[in-house]
Amino acid sequence: MSPAIPERASPATVLVVDDEAAVRDFVRLALVHSGYAVRVAADARDALNVFAAHPGTFALVITDVLMPGRTGAELAEDIRAAAPGVPVVFMSGYSGGTSRQPVTLPPGAVVLDKPFSVEKLVRTVRRFVG
Repeated sequence: MSPAIPERASPATVLVVDDEAAVRDFVRLALVHSGYAVRVAADARDALNVFAAHPGTFALVITDVLMPGRTGAELAEDIRAAAPGVPVVFMSGYSGGTSRQPVTLPPGAVVLDKPFSVEKLVRTVRRFVG
């Protein structure tokens, strides 16, 4: 049995971007249960709309690397241009260059390899937003 993750006193808001509904739901539920406020988006375009509609709201963006349309790396560039201080964490189901679509992530990028546990997700988020 995994140790319980204590809830946060004040919620930070995280934007979760993934084209797979099951992944979005898993991450959203895990973070909400851990005390974070969460908004979700199905792709980069949707994420940019949500981000723009709520300026100054997001403490962190978690995005899939490969999505239809724009990649997570391209989304990260747009997020950093709009809000340079907002960190971006990447999620990827591909490892070791097995992707069908090569993507170059920013230097020092933090990547959560799918599948990941709730504990690993929450530890990663806490590195950026406490």
